[in-house]
This record gives sequence, structure tokens and C-alpha cells, in this order.
Amino acid sequence: MAFETVHTMTDWYDGPRRGVAIVNGRPHLYESCWSDIDSEDIDQFVLSPISSELLTAALEDWEIWTRWERAHKAGLTTVESHPVLPEDRERHMALEPILRKQLVINEQTKIAATAVFRYDPDKAPRMEAEWTIVEYVEGRDKRELFRKRN
Repeated sequence: MAFETVHTMTDWYDGPRRGVAIVNGRPHLYESCWSDIDSEDIDQFVLSPISSELLTAALEDWEIWTRWERAHKAGLTTVESHPVLPEDRERHMALEPILRKQLVINEQTKIAATAVFRYDPDKAPRMEAEWTIVEYVEGRDKRELFRKRN
């Protein structure tokens, strides 16, 4: 397989945990199974394809967040405004319920994969991943356990 674009990374803990990426040429939601959190295992991800409309909404919301991130790094806004600039708040609030409802793993059709991520802040795309489809192993999926901790 080849490296493909990782469009968003909406959750991070010792590496990418959730976001939207291209997998085998199609947009997918990826979500960490947290299989590496208390072991030396390689993390496993579950993937679900998403529509082009949902990709567009996710990219728009990601751009809203990256505008805030750039402004924060430049000292133009404070952490109190996180995750959006005041001028973007209304649009973010319109996108948020759509993404919360639709940007979810389909548990009936999910596929599992491992990923090698690479990041280059001076390159576009800034992040890419090489995905390897693997057999889903329920015992390695710790998403529910992690959700209960938070």
C-alpha cells in the first residue's frame, strides 16, 4: 500500500486516535481501538467509509479549528476561545451536531487496519498514513473502556 492523505486528526493521545483519512482512495473515518494503550501492541484502527458530503463538512470544521490554532500560536487569541474563533463560532455550532451524529463508526461494516503515520508541517498534506487492512480482533478493541474513563 502507499501513503494516503490524512485530512483531519480530531483526537490525539500519543499519536492520532480519530479523524478522517483517505484509505484505498476513498474517504473514511478512522478511530483508534486503543490496543496500544497498556501494552506494546501496535494500535489497531477501525474504519468506516464516509460520503463526499460528510467529508466536505468534516473538512470545513477542520479548517475552522486550524484557523483557531494558527491564531492561538500567533498570540492573536486565547485558549478561552478554543476551539474556534468568534467569527467562526456560528458555523462551527451548525456543523457540530451533524458531525457528532453522522461521523461515527458503522459497527456492522467496519474494517480494521494498522497505520504508519508521517507528519511534515511544511508539506501539503501535512499528515499521511499507510494503512494495512487486518483482521478485526474484538479483544484488542478497547474503545468502550476508554470512553468509560473519560
